[in-house]
Amino acid sequence: MTCEICNGTTWEITDAGAKRCKCFVPKVQPKGRPITADALSVALRALQAMAFFPTEPAAQMLIGNELRRMCPSVEALQYLVPLAVRRFKTWDKCGLEGLRQALCHGFRPADGIEAGPTEAYPEGLPSEKGNYPLAIPAGAVKALPPGPARDAEDKRLRGLMDRLEVKLKRTPPPNPNLKPITQADVERELERLRDKRARELMREAAGEKELA
Repeated sequence: MTCEICNGTTWEITDAGAKRCKCFVPKVQPKGRPITADALSVALRALQAMAFFPTEPAAQMLIGNELRRMCPSVEALQYLVPLAVRRFKTWDKCGLEGLRQALCHGFRPADGIEAGPTEAYPEGLPSEKGNYPLAIPAGAVKALPPGPARDAEDKRLRGLMDRLEVKLKRTPPPNPNLKPITQADVERELERLRDKRARELMREAAGEKELA
């Protein structure tokens, strides 16, 4: 039965803004598996199904660090990724705020920071039944009634995920001495690039004056 207060979104709109509805019951996994490097790598590759998702290593490392910080378990990560891809479609509509909103739709964040409304979903994500990460989309379920056809499709999806995990395990392990990139590192690099560009413009201006 749909909640009359939030209409199934789990967010209640008040004069002071949006807040969690009383009907919200997070799908907490107290004994969930810890997030591994392989699971995080699979998640980042799966998020590339979202248009305009960053492919630069530095950007992916920053996103990976945020996912590891907010997700309490592998189960939460597997819940977050397909939900974010289905709901946001493009990275410019999602961002880190959208990833957190997708996570908080079904799990308590590990860092304790609850998500608020996003520009794409100011009233919260639409209600969804279940949290199985390989579930067939609702539109496809109607075309695949219970039976051999749906079992075969489910087996195919599991096989794709298993092959991807095996492929990732064959890749060299990440450098243990590699330090995570922080926001301060990003800001320093941007400042360095701005200074470099400013010097180039000054040299070009000086060259034009000499020619004149």
